[in-house]
Amino acid sequence: MKKLYEYSHFGGIEILQVRYPEIDHAIDIAIADTRNIQKPKARKIQRIGEFRIGLRRFGFHEMNPFIKSAFAKSRVFVAVHSEAHAFMLHDMAKFQYFYNEDKIDVGVEIIPCGNFKRKLSSGAAYCDQLIGDVLKMRRHFPVVPIKVILIDVDSAPDLGSEKFEEAAEADENA
Repeated sequence: MKKLYEYSHFGGIEILQVRYPEIDHAIDIAIADTRNIQKPKARKIQRIGEFRIGLRRFGFHEMNPFIKSAFAKSRVFVAVHSEAHAFMLHDMAKFQYFYNEDKIDVGVEIIPCGNFKRKLSSGAAYCDQLIGDVLKMRRHFPVVPIKVILIDVDSAPDLGSEKFEEAAEADENA
């Protein structure tokens, strides 16, 4: 797998780089080590299982045994996403809750894009939809530092971050 784009909300990327560089690096390695799923209609459980193995290798644990896609280490919360858009916003609410309870300093949301999204049987959410919604809500919700990582299969062409950066600039100037 490879990262196509990273979005920083309230300095999420910067907090990871300064306070938790080893965790940031571990997430990058877990993404890179997750093999590309070759089956035409791969199940989301396979992908989450691959991330779970990769993250556990670096000392991450599941936040809740019933939520198989939420992981934590130190004060960093990682959500591996594969559901519909409504559940991405639910992840934002989880980040906000744990931040308000002083259990995390930063959240990381990993979202599939493009070719990888088409291979998932669950019909994963559109990768840019979450970023657009967060930009529209500005500083109202979520009020927590978050790093959003958009991922795709290794063979996918680059997404082109210009549309995200232009949207962010337009939002800042509004």
